[in-house]
Amino acid sequence: SEHFEAVLPIPRVSFRRLSFEEFYAIGPWGDRPVLFTGVQPEESPCFGADGEEEALQLLTQYCSGDIRLDRMVRDWNVRGQKQEFRYIGFQEFLRLWLGDGLKQLNEMHGLLHAMEYAIMERCNQTLWNEMRIPPYFSGDIALRAKAAKAKYGENPSYPALSFSQKGFLTTAHVDYPNNEIWLGGCFGKKRVRMVTVSAIADNWETGARFRRFASGKLVAAKRLVLNLHFHKSFDLFDEDFVAKEL
Repeated sequence: SEHFEAVLPIPRVSFRRLSFEEFYAIGPWGDRPVLFTGVQPEESPCFGADGEEEALQLLTQYCSGDIRLDRMVRDWNVRGQKQEFRYIGFQEFLRLWLGDGLKQLNEMHGLLHAMEYAIMERCNQTLWNEMRIPPYFSGDIALRAKAAKAKYGENPSYPALSFSQKGFLTTAHVDYPNNEIWLGGCFGKKRVRMVTVSAIADNWETGARFRRFASGKLVAAKRLVLNLHFHKSFDLFDEDFVAKEL
């Protein structure tokens, strides 16, 4: 967009060599994303698993309950252009994911994103005791809100698992306003484009419209659209665009 002078690189820092002082000094803004390198399996949120096969074996052994399935939709009024369409048993989902069973669902709904599977509520403690959260992370606001019997955000059950098929894309949207979000990739790759709150404050008007943007999920009539170019520049169903993204 013409509003940005430059695209800023994301700092890559060594997990093993980072002090608390260095972590909180990473900038130039406090809300700039950071990429950790050198995280070993036994230090990661992935239950000590080394790769996809081992992680899925552990989930098959220790987890139950349901997981939510989303599909991509051609509707700009739907947040992120993804929409929930059903819940499925988690063990059934793992069986379909490990085999070719998702093909039938793909024929009906297109590519799928399975999300918001609450680990601590639906998995045996034997599993999540092996989940390591680096000490720099200040804690999950959802867990703190739950302890205080207060509801926060769209899903108060984090930390949670998500699975995406290759090629599943979402448009720009607001995640958990005024809070930290930490992503740990157990296998595969995820590409993220992020606009920080500080960048929005520097490039767009503040006041009432900015507060509406920061409030997160709202009906379309009250949602802040930063500008047409930012909001509608990419067609997630355009084959040329998708090929470049992958």
